[in-house]
Amino acid sequence: MRYYDTKLRCEVFEANDNTLDETDERISFFFNELPEGKQLEFTEDGIPFLIDAIVISKETIELQAKINEAKAYLVFTDWYCSRKVDSGKEIPEEVVSKRAEARELINQLEVNQWVQT
Repeated sequence: MRYYDTKLRCEVFEANDNTLDETDERISFFFNELPEGKQLEFTEDGIPFLIDAIVISKETIELQAKINEAKAYLVFTDWYCSRKVDSGKEIPEEVVSKRAEARELINQLEVNQWVQT
């Protein structure tokens, strides 16, 4: 006999006060492979139920990666730029232009991502 523990939200091998056995209709699907496009959620009582899986498109993932890369460049160069400004030295044109490109890219991609959703 297989048991589902509503407190642990997983299969256990011995019955206790929190378990339901595999014949309980509310959890019978739990012991099978999830249907494609579905994922598990749980009620407050720990009973599992199926919902449609949230699918993120490859394009959205790629856009987010570009945004993260541009943001990382800005964070990485913030300390550099602030040290140059504090010391009175000029910031190299390459850094200035790349930072401007990164900010522009972030704005364009975030607007594009917002419009798609």
